Amino acid sequence: RELPPSHPLLAEAMRCLSVCYLAQGRLEEAIPLADDALRHASTALPDGHPGLGFYLYSVAECHRQSGAFDESVEFYERAMDIFGHHLPQHSTSLAIVKRDLAMAYDGKGRTD
Repeated sequence: RELPPSHPLLAEAMRCLSVCYLAQGRLEEAIPLADDALRHASTALPDGHPGLGFYLYSVAECHRQSGAFDESVEFYERAMDIFGHHLPQHSTSLAIVKRDLAMAYDGKGRTD
């Protein structure tokens, strides 16, 4: 049986595959897949849903690792906003997003 395009499991499978491609250094495949996963998740989940933070983070990571630091900062900040509203202040997920956001700023040459 086939899942409908708006099913959240389809978006999650796409996100997981993009993470695998990213780990293999296959950025040309990871980036569009992460973007598609975010698009699918955005239609399946309500705005601000904590799950969207993970999709945003995946897109941000793809862009950061490809050297597109401006794009990555935008997605990290959106993920951090969602996680900041739904997770405890000392959550590991929030700390990881903050660390990677700092690396993106460093990549841009911004250290303030």
